[in-house]
Amino acid sequence: MDDIEANIAPTGITSTETTSTEVTSLERNNTNGQQAHNTRMPGLLIGVEIEAPLAMTKWNELTAQNELLDTAASIDELAILFNNKGLKAYGTQHNDQNQEYRTWCITIDPSLEPLGIQYPGAGFEIKTPIIAINNPIYKRDIQTMWGIIEPFKVPSMRYWKLCSTHIHFSLSGYFRFPIDLARKLAFCVVYFERAIDDLMPGTMDPNDQMHPQGWKNGRFYAKRNRLRPRHNGLKPLNDLKSCWECIRSAEDIRELYRLLCGGAFGAIVESDDYSSGKTHRLFDIDIETCGGRFCKWNFAGVDDVYVTIEFRQMPPCRSAEETLDWIGFLTAFLAAVEKVDTAKLDQAVLPPSGITFAKALGLDLNLPPQVERNYETKWAADSPPYQLPVLHLKDFVGHDFDFWLRLLAVKDKMESELEAILQEEQDKPSKSAISAQ
Repeated sequence: MDDIEANIAPTGITSTETTSTEVTSLERNNTNGQQAHNTRMPGLLIGVEIEAPLAMTKWNELTAQNELLDTAASIDELAILFNNKGLKAYGTQHNDQNQEYRTWCITIDPSLEPLGIQYPGAGFEIKTPIIAINNPIYKRDIQTMWGIIEPFKVPSMRYWKLCSTHIHFSLSGYFRFPIDLARKLAFCVVYFERAIDDLMPGTMDPNDQMHPQGWKNGRFYAKRNRLRPRHNGLKPLNDLKSCWECIRSAEDIRELYRLLCGGAFGAIVESDDYSSGKTHRLFDIDIETCGGRFCKWNFAGVDDVYVTIEFRQMPPCRSAEETLDWIGFLTAFLAAVEKVDTAKLDQAVLPPSGITFAKALGLDLNLPPQVERNYETKWAADSPPYQLPVLHLKDFVGHDFDFWLRLLAVKDKMESELEAILQEEQDKPSKSAISAQ
């Protein structure tokens, strides 16, 4: 994990030009006597959408061999396997808008291209039922699900890079996501954006016209959440004081969606052109101005009814452990967000006598207050002179050292596989070279 280890620093905000330290600094920090975090949030409900390339086969008694199933038969067979293992499920070839999320749903995702000749099959989307986080039985069910599909997984990263995993979350008993918690979450999304980015696979193939950042989420399906209030001509806010004042003024979740996802600033082409190779035209306006629901954090949620918020940034999960780890990250992050004191965030916008936003979030950046304030004036800029290390995200969220190492190892593995694909393409002889022969 050489590249990953370089992103973790022991103290302070690090310059993007400085040499970072070994991952052992994070390990040392894990035993520095800090209090354990409560990584659960009462009343939290989630739903997970898992995309996976599968080649479904079934034993044919007549031919005495396994035969590849077509798409319709694959969906039916998967539903049967789920139900036989105690996971109540149904299959459909269409996006089920009337799904009540009480059972598992198996469908085809139109954004996943058909698999190639080497690995015939299809791109599936598997949706969990609504999960109550305080009921640990969901862990067993997710492990069962991965056990079912494991024999049919297409191994190549060429197809997994077309996939993603998304988690919707809401709070039990609320008609819409509560605005007080949503405001604090919106601010923490801005504050910890680059630290969370460091957990994600980076750009691997700039020449890939369909997926120029290696996997599809990186360019089209997980855009940045930038605060763009209409009163300033859609110019992004960069300083944390303005960001929090803007977020604090939002009266409901719909307004937060417009601020963070650009939902009010232009129409979005909802028809999916992914399979036809037109993803670079997915939006009919400036792609950096308006991401709509295709942002890292989608504040409109399922069916744009503002009951849930969706975390879209995470890489495709390829195992039960990865799925449960990302659920663990999200639930712990939300539990930490809930504990943030709004009054302290308000205090941080006051003149110099107020506290810094780092202190308001319970973080010690080990920097003089004036230095912290200087950084906070350009926190969300496109090219800031600092990097908030994963270490401070760990301090905020909690979890043990091994948990963070697993997340970083997933990033490292995926980047290595993407790099191998790129190298393989570069090693192929060009058409002109072949013609010359």
